Amino acid sequence: MPLKENAPSAGLTAWTLLLLWTSLILAANVVFAFTTWRQHAAVTYLITVGKIAQSSEGQGPLGKRGLHLRYTYAVHGVNYSGSRYRYDDENVSLHYGRIMQDFPTHSTHPVYYNPRDPRDSTLAPGVDGCDLLLLLVALPFNVITAVVWKAFLNARPLRRSRREAGGVKIMRRERRLKVRLAETSAVEAGSYAAGLGAIVGATAAVFSSGFSESLEFMTRVWIATLLLGVAVGVWKHLRNASGKFDLHLDAAPAELILPQTAGRPAPLRVTRAALRGVIVQRRVSATPSGNHYSYVPALRLTEGDIGRTAPLVTWGWNEAKARAFGEWLSRELGAEFDGVQDETAPPAPAVTMAA
Repeated sequence: MPLKENAPSAGLTAWTLLLLWTSLILAANVVFAFTTWRQHAAVTYLITVGKIAQSSEGQGPLGKRGLHLRYTYAVHGVNYSGSRYRYDDENVSLHYGRIMQDFPTHSTHPVYYNPRDPRDSTLAPGVDGCDLLLLLVALPFNVITAVVWKAFLNARPLRRSRREAGGVKIMRRERRLKVRLAETSAVEAGSYAAGLGAIVGATAAVFSSGFSESLEFMTRVWIATLLLGVAVGVWKHLRNASGKFDLHLDAAPAELILPQTAGRPAPLRVTRAALRGVIVQRRVSATPSGNHYSYVPALRLTEGDIGRTAPLVTWGWNEAKARAFGEWLSRELGAEFDGVQDETAPPAPAVTMAA
């Protein structure tokens, strides 16, 4: 019995939650990036002498929080007042008690002001370790958001794909055909590794000294995180280029080499005589927002009197891509395309079939 697709209301709720989540992540990115950039730019500001008019700890909804800092200064004979200690005054690494001790009322201190707008001023220019830590904390959330968007777009009902074979990379050489079916690109693998590295690095930084790590330490953590992402991306690129995750069609010996995927420990070599058709298996996975559907192109094979299916990818695609690829592959192999069918059982263990 065919599975019933999600109700429109459930899909609308999922999209609403995704858009809300994405908006929050983008807002955090903008705030962190903008304040860090302004802190960096403030290093080039001009300096004048200012006087602290007020220095006290602010009052938040749950207790004392933040600074009440006010100072006056003059630029070219014009008097100005400011209230900014840093551009990120809500920075959780700030020790408000120590700041009040360093900037007591009636004391004089250098004031850094923007030469283009003298009203724009601060008392503590420069990027610190917490600025880099907050950016590092944001990195895995950005990776997760990108992954969720990809999953939502892949699950979305789309129009029939107009690209050959659903857009997979096809390489033809004389009578040999190679189809790139690796489901994770080098860029994706590198991003996942960098996100994981960011989680480890940020956790280590917070547990070691709260949000007060030094700029030098956080710079090293960022370098290590980026190097990890690059290294894993290069490794994945080499793995994909090795052909282990490609479908090979060789007309001369009339055989196929199936990719090392769907639990197969190695590429699977089969004869065309064992081929009985091409299908797309519809797989359902239960999620908090409802059923998620993915579509796995597969081959129908026969070994002796035993029939089974051999999936060509592990996680599955959207229906339009899987159907377009299945139809293209059936034409290339001269086999029947059996359409989309519900996956009723996990794929059988891989068995190598000799000619």
